[in-house]
Amino acid sequence: MSRTAFGATALGTAFVLGILPAAAATTVDLTDATGTKYQAEVTHRVLQAKTATTPEIDQPVVTIYKVTPSGRNKVWTAPPTIVPVVERLSKSTMGWAPLQLTVTSLSAARLIPGAGQQLVFAVHEASADCGSADVAVIGLGGGRPADVALVQNPCSLAVTVTATRLILSGPGYKRSDPLCCPSTPKAQASLAYSDGAWRLSPHVFTLTVPPNH
Repeated sequence: MSRTAFGATALGTAFVLGILPAAAATTVDLTDATGTKYQAEVTHRVLQAKTATTPEIDQPVVTIYKVTPSGRNKVWTAPPTIVPVVERLSKSTMGWAPLQLTVTSLSAARLIPGAGQQLVFAVHEASADCGSADVAVIGLGGGRPADVALVQNPCSLAVTVTATRLILSGPGYKRSDPLCCPSTPKAQASLAYSDGAWRLSPHVFTLTVPPNH
């Protein structure tokens, strides 16, 4: 399933542009299993400035730095598979894909026993409809951060970090549901790690786990 092609109902560009405002730069501190300190940061690069007739188009960037006595050293930048690249498809002021891309809910979590903290954040992208939403879990990997779990859903997906799990909420879709009409308008699931595996319960959203995670 593509990030934006689920269902067949277009909800209108004006609605899409109002789903989520662009957020200011955000940082969160993290520590790996050895006690090494890191800092994750979300920044935004303006690709098109807002005017009375032109929407602002932003490119969010998620970066993880290793914190040392001499400063910060960049060790990871979110790849396009996690934070898509905003591309200009035409000279039109609306000729961008996606038209809206936001990163929110930047948080530190302790989901994997003995692995220190993981970075959690939500990504939402949209163009001609309500788009798609992801929640990413990034492990620090002893200085080699990498995605360890990704939960996806059409339209929206909110996340709350608890002591041992993530609580995810959003519309619950069956494969035959159009975007306008999810079978479960307010679905909820938990994502936890135990016995060497990620478990999403119930399976109302889509969980993707890279090999060896």
